[in-house]
Amino acid sequence: MRGDFSRIRFNPAKNYTSVLEQQGRVALDADANEQRYIDAHLRKTEIVDVIGDYGAPKGDDGFAISIRDGRLLFSAGRYYVNGVLCEAMDDGDFDNQPFLIHASNTAQQLLEMLLQGQGNASLRVWLEVWERLVTAREDSCLLEPALGQAAETTARRQTVWRVVAEPGTVEFANSTCCSGMYRDLLEPPSPKMAAQTNPASDACGCDPVASSGYVGLENQLYRVEVHQGGGLSNATFKWSRENGSVVASVVSMQGADVRVDSLGPDSNLGFAPDQWVEIFDDSTLFGEQPNGAGMLYQVKSIESSTRTLTMFTTVLPVDTSKNARVRRWDQSGTSASSSGLPLGSGGWVALENGIEVSFQQGIYRTGDAWTIPARAATGAIEWPPCGSGGDLYQPAQRVRILRAPLACITADPVGVFTNGQGIPFAIADCRRLFPPLTDLDTANPALHVTGISWVNDSVMSLDELAGKGLVVNLDGAPTSPVSSAIFTVTMENVLDIDQKPQELTNIRQPFILDGAVTRSGTSLQWQISQDARMLSFLNSLLTGQARLRASARVRVRLYGNRIFAAAAGSTLYLDGGTFARTSVQADGTEHVDLQLPSGSHVAAADFESWFYLTPTLTLLSVTPNSFSYSLLVSPNNTVLAVQTTVNPGVPPQNISPLVELVLSVAAPAGGAEVVVSLAGNPEVASLAATSVVVPAGSTTAQVGIVVKRNPGATTLSFTVSAALRSAPNAPVSATFTITGMQPQIIIG
Repeated sequence: MRGDFSRIRFNPAKNYTSVLEQQGRVALDADANEQRYIDAHLRKTEIVDVIGDYGAPKGDDGFAISIRDGRLLFSAGRYYVNGVLCEAMDDGDFDNQPFLIHASNTAQQLLEMLLQGQGNASLRVWLEVWERLVTAREDSCLLEPALGQAAETTARRQTVWRVVAEPGTVEFANSTCCSGMYRDLLEPPSPKMAAQTNPASDACGCDPVASSGYVGLENQLYRVEVHQGGGLSNATFKWSRENGSVVASVVSMQGADVRVDSLGPDSNLGFAPDQWVEIFDDSTLFGEQPNGAGMLYQVKSIESSTRTLTMFTTVLPVDTSKNARVRRWDQSGTSASSSGLPLGSGGWVALENGIEVSFQQGIYRTGDAWTIPARAATGAIEWPPCGSGGDLYQPAQRVRILRAPLACITADPVGVFTNGQGIPFAIADCRRLFPPLTDLDTANPALHVTGISWVNDSVMSLDELAGKGLVVNLDGAPTSPVSSAIFTVTMENVLDIDQKPQELTNIRQPFILDGAVTRSGTSLQWQISQDARMLSFLNSLLTGQARLRASARVRVRLYGNRIFAAAAGSTLYLDGGTFARTSVQADGTEHVDLQLPSGSHVAAADFESWFYLTPTLTLLSVTPNSFSYSLLVSPNNTVLAVQTTVNPGVPPQNISPLVELVLSVAAPAGGAEVVVSLAGNPEVASLAATSVVVPAGSTTAQVGIVVKRNPGATTLSFTVSAALRSAPNAPVSATFTITGMQPQIIIG
């Protein structure tokens, strides 16, 4: 804070809670200001303890990001950032903010860049916050006309906030974008500086020796401030004996001449030739990089009658409509330049009146500052600051630029924003909201779902549903009556509109499946009716769905305010609310899983889940590729070929004997295993395998018949049987014959 202060004294480690005046004592600005620092520290600490580092009150939450007509908008309301209240009185536009001047890109340009990223980029939106000192030069309303226009009184501390946006790298263009933005909020360590006065010398000789200690005649608050950031070797600084508080407003400028509104009340608090001044306007303070430094110029001469400062060099123009100002700095000598003073590579750098400073290695930012109270009565400077631990090197008093993630925007060509307006962007809200204290309740005791017998958002066949039913496990034993009215199962079927199996329809028709609901300890079970006609009807219905390449969606719902358990004079209801998560199935596809146990910290909430139902998987047929095989053998009785007669009167044709297995519907994920066997003379023929897997999505599979030897001039009968391993009691069989031949006898 570059105000006209005697000192800035506040140390949170001392745990002071108030400043108390005593009668007949001198009132100092430092004491009153310390009370303000104490109040701010207590207030911010309490807010962070209650809300956290970031948060907005529900109902009055501000800075919700939206996009409309190529504009990036934010809503009115409040948001807290590290204990600092940011309040937008009205809805705002990214391109029209008083504290964001000359941004590199407009909102439309940023959004166009995002679209050009083709899904491999993101746009991160932040709320940027800091505090600044405001005097009558920034706000003329602080002047009291009764005291005269030149009379300043108090200053103000103001919260500055603005919405900023920047392109994100590829890793942020996903669901972790918001959490990645929070991980970015690391504050680099502040660099350190030491101060001292000239030590006393014990050298003998005739040469004059500088006095030790502070030799100034005035009480001063020296300010040492980094002008150009960087490392120890290339950063620069400037300094002021008045804490940088000597400022005038720029009225006009031309060439090297700068006309100001005031030359100061006296020579100590005014301007003089050969002094260095910094010229800047609000675009320097509120540019894309906040709190930037202006340009330094050396004053050549002063024309008092016109209040004109003439510089040695031409002055680059500033915008007088944007509160242009001139600030005096007090560095001098040959080392002073328009870039400031070098840091000195770790050695001691003399300021004036016996004061020296030294900088440590580190990364310095523009605006990093240290204040050094110097007192004529003691001939000393107060360094290290009282209560600082006694370390000679002290960290900079850095203006903290706080940042809070607001939103992460990604390209989404089919996205539709919540306002119903189709836009090619998806907006993830990164804000954190909190309810009023009066809306907070302790977690209500309740029943919770701890497990289910099916996999959410997965596939189940009708025979599996009929065989096992649906089981829901709870963390307590329910005592309420149960029925299909409170444990409902609804099947949503795809409508076959145009009888075109290759085309899906987006219309589903729901109907409710009643089942028998029973309690068993901490479990609830729903069992579908075993009526053969009803199961056959459902199976035919599901088979029709399969022809449409679709599955019926089955929704399961347990009513939280109808399922309860009586416990010790109170009633516990079902808190069945769940949250989703992504899970990967065995075939690598993603599906929506549920986080269990359930619980949304309310007295009662419904439990909801869904899965997809397919027809009963059955083995329709087992068919050999011929029902009558004949063998062709060599004179030494070796089987040369297996033949079959396709049409009467047509010579037999060679064939590779095999059996084809046909399922009622396509095999599910993972395939369907069929167990096969062959009854007959095993020395003549066998099967190539005892089981075969029908691939997922297919309805057929084959298994070869291996003919081992010629049975002679006779016909043998064989029966092949097959059954699904999941349904071994429903085998399907087929019979075929093999006719051998008498080998020719060769007489040599």
